[in-house]
Amino acid sequence: MKMMVRVTLKHVDDDYERIRFDLSINANNEPNKEMMYFGYEGQLNNVEDSHPVMLNQKGVIDLGDGFESSCRFHKTNLLDKVVELKNYVTIWWKYGVEEIESVYIIEGVTILN
Repeated sequence: MKMMVRVTLKHVDDDYERIRFDLSINANNEPNKEMMYFGYEGQLNNVEDSHPVMLNQKGVIDLGDGFESSCRFHKTNLLDKVVELKNYVTIWWKYGVEEIESVYIIEGVTILN
């Protein structure tokens, strides 16, 4: 049985930094790795500090063509995780040659269908 859920990731060191993705998960709460996913980063109430993101089948986050190519693509292990509250997810943000490892916690899982 597959189910669509909205997963909210909250940075462990920043109460305001959140990323959300709509994911298809199986009965074991594992993401379907054969799909492209959409989401957004930032706050819902501040359009200037929010923007859409995509997550591909390889776990690469694409911030879109509004970003330079050296800062556009970032890696995450979200697709390798069980989607459950309080599980940790890592995102490796790449800025040019610098890579910053950030840890997030699954703060919310909302059933969409």
